[in-house]
Amino acid sequence: MKIPDYRPKARTLILVDSNSHSCVCAAATNAMHGISGQIYPSRDFEVVVKPYAHLEAQSLASRLKKFYRDGDRIMVLTDSVFSMEGSIAPLPDILAVLKDYQNAVLVCDEAHSSGVIGPSGGGIFDHYGIKPSDLHAQNIEPILLTTFSKFGGSVGAALSSFNKDFIDLLDAARTSSGTASLPPSLTASALASINLTLENPHIVHQLQENIDYLRYQLANAGVQAMGKSAIISVDVGDKSPKDLADILMVHHGIWVTPVWFVGKPSLRLIGSALYSRHDMDELVKSLAAILTI
Repeated sequence: MKIPDYRPKARTLILVDSNSHSCVCAAATNAMHGISGQIYPSRDFEVVVKPYAHLEAQSLASRLKKFYRDGDRIMVLTDSVFSMEGSIAPLPDILAVLKDYQNAVLVCDEAHSSGVIGPSGGGIFDHYGIKPSDLHAQNIEPILLTTFSKFGGSVGAALSSFNKDFIDLLDAARTSSGTASLPPSLTASALASINLTLENPHIVHQLQENIDYLRYQLANAGVQAMGKSAIISVDVGDKSPKDLADILMVHHGIWVTPVWFVGKPSLRLIGSALYSRHDMDELVKSLAAILTI
């Protein structure tokens, strides 16, 4: 199969946001070392993986300047919305860095941005008012990974690219070997969710209003929350997030997820269009109460 601009012996430089999801980091590591740490015996090209500082386009620029060699293929991997703290990738700044490099590939994991950010819930590009097709003018190839298990209420995912040959190549990749296709029922449910989102923008608007309201009320109550999206990570200081989650469940009837993320204990809240303001007020009041114990 002939892939445009694909050169088997070209060196590939992969840059990954340091806070990207573990599956993104694992994919980059596998590309460099092979699955289960086994180097591909027949491979005659080099893959170099380097992290750049979280959300820092200047760090990305510095890493490219330091490690790029003439003729390298460049791939940048980032979450659109980061899964643990809810921060949003600085897409315009990343594109500004990549415009100086020919035929770069930008992979955005849309797992927590689809149906959530942007005026129509279209994800990272919708959020910034940028069309993926605009990237071709900058010689940047966008690849979007949309996960159905979040907003889609299903399982599986879709990989989107303007390059059909690239998608066909992935079908033949080692990581795809032996995998099964999504059952028609799950595919239909995912498509139904996508259509429901597109046809009912008021649901997205309600979600975004609830996110803003919940974050505003948390700030007013003195509760520190990271990020800007539906993922709301509450700093619990030196307290045990598991103990706090148990107290919320047993004494307040509220379930939240306790997490330890990069050594920073937190409680992970998820915004929803279904929450009433009473629900959110009770959550904020309960959180403020247990955090002062």
